Amino acid sequence: MSISVDIQNPGLSGDKKVSKSEYAYEQIKEMIITGKLPPLSDISETELQDILGVSRSPIREAILRLEREAMVHIYPRKGTIVTDVTNDLIDEVYQVRLILEPAITGMAAGRLDRSWLLDIQDRFTRPPKNLTGARLTEYYIALDDELHQNLLDHCPNRFMRSAVHMVHDQNRRIRYFHPREEEQTIVAAGEHIEIIGALLDNDPAKASETMKKHLVNSHERKKNPD
Repeated sequence: MSISVDIQNPGLSGDKKVSKSEYAYEQIKEMIITGKLPPLSDISETELQDILGVSRSPIREAILRLEREAMVHIYPRKGTIVTDVTNDLIDEVYQVRLILEPAITGMAAGRLDRSWLLDIQDRFTRPPKNLTGARLTEYYIALDDELHQNLLDHCPNRFMRSAVHMVHDQNRRIRYFHPREEEQTIVAAGEHIEIIGALLDNDPAKASETMKKHLVNSHERKKNPD
């Protein structure tokens, strides 16, 4: 399979030096999340070596790491395929999110910068008037990612951060293969505004409950998009 992908220079991520293994991991993971390596497709280590400009060892290390994160499945002595995006995957991702993210959101109350909360609340409430359709959806998805990532960054529990970071990668993949309609995007934006309101009130219980409600609704929208 021929893969077309824009890549950074090996060993670089912005201004930060990274190992070749980390570089290969991030690049291959992004190919999987965005569908450049589609579900159930074979992974050619040789082709990835050519594309990424690294040797077999970093590619192999990256693939082993991606298997631990359920992005790929390795068949010994046969090959490696990208895992499928199934209803079971969606259920498992949301089971973890429902256990951890309401607690993380409650912990974040009082920890987040108030000026940032007011700013992102305003951006959710008043999107640019020239955005409609797919561009409006992309705008809200970027805000969604920013909010959830900032909540995660302010979680004091490193194990919770690690677990949620992994399922967020899977959630990005799910979202790619189950894109939102504009109406769903606007409904989700309203739910995020409620979460932000609870955080601005420094109300951990309300913040946790509004996040739980949002995740239940989001799960339903993924499973039943119509």
